[in-house]
Amino acid sequence: MVNRLFRLYRMDICFLQETKLVEVSRDMISRMWGNDNFDFRFTAAVGRSGGLITIWDKASFMLKKDMCSNRLIVVEGLWCSEGFEGVLINVYGPNMLRDQRFFWEEIIEIREQFTNHWIVGGDFNAIRNKSERSNCVGLLRGSRDFGKFIEKCKLVDLPLLGKKFTWFGPENKKSRLDRFLIDEDWFENSEDFQQQGLNRSISNHIPVLLSYGSVDWGPKPFKFFNAWFNKKECLSLIRKEWGEMASKKDKVSGKLRRLKGVLKKWDGEDRYSLERKITEIEERIKSLDAINDDRS
Repeated sequence: MVNRLFRLYRMDICFLQETKLVEVSRDMISRMWGNDNFDFRFTAAVGRSGGLITIWDKASFMLKKDMCSNRLIVVEGLWCSEGFEGVLINVYGPNMLRDQRFFWEEIIEIREQFTNHWIVGGDFNAIRNKSERSNCVGLLRGSRDFGKFIEKCKLVDLPLLGKKFTWFGPENKKSRLDRFLIDEDWFENSEDFQQQGLNRSISNHIPVLLSYGSVDWGPKPFKFFNAWFNKKECLSLIRKEWGEMASKKDKVSGKLRRLKGVLKKWDGEDRYSLERKITEIEERIKSLDAINDDRS
C-alpha cells in the first residue's frame, strides 16, 4: 500500500507512524520506495505498539544532523529545491493526557537545538476542538495543551482539504488525529502549501499529503507485470506489434512507447485490473465516509 502511494504521488519525503516493527532494513525500505536513491531513519516499536520511519529522496533533501526517540524522528538538512535548510519532525503522540504534556515539552525543548524552518507531521493523538471528533470521549481534554504547544512553537495548522477526519474507529468513532504543522517562516520562502486528505484504504488512518498549492505530477509511470507472460495472447500481441514496427525506421524509444500504449489498452479491455479495482473500492469508501460525516 505504501509503495502504491509512492508510485501515485512521487513524494520526496514520507513519515510513517505505528509501524509495529522492531527492525527495519534498507532492503525493506527500497521495496516500498521503489528505488535506491533514498536515506531513512527509524525508531523501533515497543512491544506491539509504536514505531516510526522517515524516508527521503537524497536528491531533494541532504541530511546534516538527526535525533531519534521512541516517539519522534528529527532530521535537519538542506531542502535542495528551495535552497535553504529545514527541520522535518515525524511524530507519534501518546494517548494519555499526562504523557502528552511531557511530549509537548520535549518538542519545545528540541526547538532550541534545531532552529531552522520546521515541518512537523504525524499522528498527534490529539485534537484542537470538538469539531475534530465524532462519538469520541476524552479527546477534548488535551486540546488546550495541544493548542498552547502549537502557539508556543509558532506553527501553522493548515486546513485539511477533502476530508473532515483522519482516523476511523469502531462504533462510528472518528477524529482528526493526523496533520502537518508548518513553521511560519516556510510561508516567507516558499509557495503556498496545502494539506490534503487522501482516500482511506486498508488502514484506519487516512494518508495526509502536504504539497504546494498546485502540483503537476506528470505522466503516471507504466509498469510491465511479469504475470502477463502467463497469458499466451500477451506474447502473441508483443510479437505481432513489434514485427509490424520492425520495418519502420523509428527509434527504439518510439517503438517502445507505441508498444506501451498497445499493452495498456490490451490490459484494460475486459480484464481484471487490480489498480482499477483498488481505486473503485477507495472511491466507494470515500462516498460512504462523506455520507457518514453528515449523519449522527
